Amino acid sequence: MNNMPRLGSPAEGMATCQQWWDTATSKTYNTSKSSSRRTQYSSRKISQIGHVHNTLSKSHCRNAEATGTTSTQFTGGRRTSKSLGSRSSIVQTEIGGRRSRRWSPYLTSDNLKWSSLLLIVCLVLLDVAGTAAFQSMDAYMELRPRVVIKKDDHTVQSFHGNHSHTDHFRLLQRDGNHILIGARNIVFNVSTLNLQEDYNRRIEWKSTTAASKMCFSKGKSEADCQNYIRVLAKKTENEFIVCGTNAYEPLCRDYTFMSNGTVKYVQKNGRGLCPFDPRDNSTFIYADDELYAGTVTDFGGIYPHIYKNPLKTEIYDGNILNAPDFVHSFEYKEFVFFFMVETAVEYMNCGKRRYSRVARVCKNDRGGSMSVYKNSWTTFIKSRLNCSIPGEFPFYFDEILSTSDVVEGVYGGFSQSLVYTIFSTPANSIPGSAVCVFSMADIQAAFAGRFKEQKDINDNWMSVKDKDVPEPRPGACGDSQSLPQSTIAFTVSHSLMDQSIPTFYNRPLMVKSSFGSYRLSKLTVDPQVQLLTRGAVDVIFIATDAGVILKMINAIAPHTNERVEGVLIEEIHLFDQPTQIVNLQLAQQTTGDTKLIVITDDAVTAVPLQRCHKAITCSECVGLQDPYCAWFERPGVCGAAHSDQPGAVLQNVTSGVHYQCTS
Repeated sequence: MNNMPRLGSPAEGMATCQQWWDTATSKTYNTSKSSSRRTQYSSRKISQIGHVHNTLSKSHCRNAEATGTTSTQFTGGRRTSKSLGSRSSIVQTEIGGRRSRRWSPYLTSDNLKWSSLLLIVCLVLLDVAGTAAFQSMDAYMELRPRVVIKKDDHTVQSFHGNHSHTDHFRLLQRDGNHILIGARNIVFNVSTLNLQEDYNRRIEWKSTTAASKMCFSKGKSEADCQNYIRVLAKKTENEFIVCGTNAYEPLCRDYTFMSNGTVKYVQKNGRGLCPFDPRDNSTFIYADDELYAGTVTDFGGIYPHIYKNPLKTEIYDGNILNAPDFVHSFEYKEFVFFFMVETAVEYMNCGKRRYSRVARVCKNDRGGSMSVYKNSWTTFIKSRLNCSIPGEFPFYFDEILSTSDVVEGVYGGFSQSLVYTIFSTPANSIPGSAVCVFSMADIQAAFAGRFKEQKDINDNWMSVKDKDVPEPRPGACGDSQSLPQSTIAFTVSHSLMDQSIPTFYNRPLMVKSSFGSYRLSKLTVDPQVQLLTRGAVDVIFIATDAGVILKMINAIAPHTNERVEGVLIEEIHLFDQPTQIVNLQLAQQTTGDTKLIVITDDAVTAVPLQRCHKAITCSECVGLQDPYCAWFERPGVCGAAHSDQPGAVLQNVTSGVHYQCTS
């Protein structure tokens, strides 16, 4: 135990834990200048949790010595070698021919007794500290809804497909007054007017008997060995690309709806475009007549890539993609962006850490001219997304869960292109989630900044000096086939940018701690809803993992970019039991009416955007701060703000108070 000074004895260990505990619970930190004087919360307390965890890990790592014999294990296609010693092990892993080495703490029976006891004590203390920290944060950050809408208090429309089994619905494509919903063996075409299916436009596509038998022989269940539609892109008014898992052998079809009512298709291999497992997190986007996909390429789901025929990322290089979960993708100007969370290669402490990233490729990328880069991206680069509570020790929400498309609007008097996101803490961490906003200008600035590199496996990751970056600049959208080999080689080996991308408001728009409650999971945005006074606000609809829908705004967005004032307008309960919401989209009809489409595994639900009539008085109506609602004085009702009701119309989204309200 003398080799472990920080954990050398029970007394020393308890003193160390007590010291950390005192530090974690006695200090608060006043946030950035843009925050008001009342914005004190315990970011220091929260950050101590990660700090203590890292210190515990490092104390073991510093004492790690590789001694003893070696044992070898084979797990999931990975060969792992351990040098068994008195205090540590070296873990050596081979994946796809690439070998990596990392230190791993290995305790003997002498060390294990006291270290285990101290770890338990510290974890108990940290759990209490974390709870106190989030409670302190809740006092400032957590929003309370203006109104709670119970399940029986509102009317919704619902669509249920097959009643004999779960359809595993996914909303994939909007088509005028219809939505196309990928499910198990079927693409449903459903009207947004009444959520009734158009049977004449239904696509049925089951796996063949031979494909199902092969799937069964590989140990998969009957439910797995179906064809789950996971890619659907509209090419023209009557042409669609559809891809399905096809009993773990992905296929794609180009469908054409003929004028005489018949349907024709051409079938092709779907590997690299569609996942094998219907539960895998993948993404796709159809842009400039080409299909881009972020998914896995193999039956086991081990090898991910970002793909556009014939270009793909290197599947065996963990520095490019390292066990990612893809979240979303969209096109913006001459680029396609991919949002994901992956294991961070630059995290140098013991253990692993997941970071959220945004990656970028150029639409005009055609690969390199030389054979070695002929089918490789020459413009793929990525950067970390920083969603955190600011402070001397920021508290990070590291795992991105959902992303909106680009929202164009005016914020604080300036035109901006924003992306709304939901982030979460890891599943085994203090439960919490946040809404963070990023500007495309900040994202592009990060990609125009310095690159990050690790020169040797034992070196820290450092920024690359400008003089060491070749010309033309890697990641720029030029003629990829005229690029020199030095530029392409640099891009492949330096895909990670040095600068992380900050949030637009330098803080989350909303934070939700989840002790005994729910986490935020999905979002969609109704952009730039016009106010009756001046300006416009984005209305954010947020789904939770318990099936609750939240509606919120940043009330002061038209006036300033320096701070936020989130308003949680409604908390809407749709289901009798906690239900996982898998997708959330807005569907605007040709009549101008818009509905919120909520997708679960076995149902599609259409929800109105407002319930203004539930406010009885002028003060209640204006106090909602709902841009969809206004008080109409002559009939004395709260109604849709842009309806044709006569008389004076009262609304104040910024403050929720109007001097003309007398009731």
